[in-house]
Amino acid sequence: MAGEKGRKMNNKKLAEQLKAVLKEKRYRHSIEVARSAAELAGLYGEDPEKALTAGLLHDIARSK
Repeated sequence: MAGEKGRKMNNKKLAEQLKAVLKEKRYRHSIEVARSAAELAGLYGEDPEKALTAGLLHDIARSK
């Protein structure tokens, strides 16, 4: 599970970087989408960390 640990660290770093480039409201939205995506992935037997990454990045084109 070394890959999973690496993704967790990358998602934490990614969230920090997103906070610097997204407006506060969009950042909070992206965090909530990421949490929901991870929860749903777990329910459906998919990788929650990958879903979390997708949720974090889903609005990246709308940066400041």
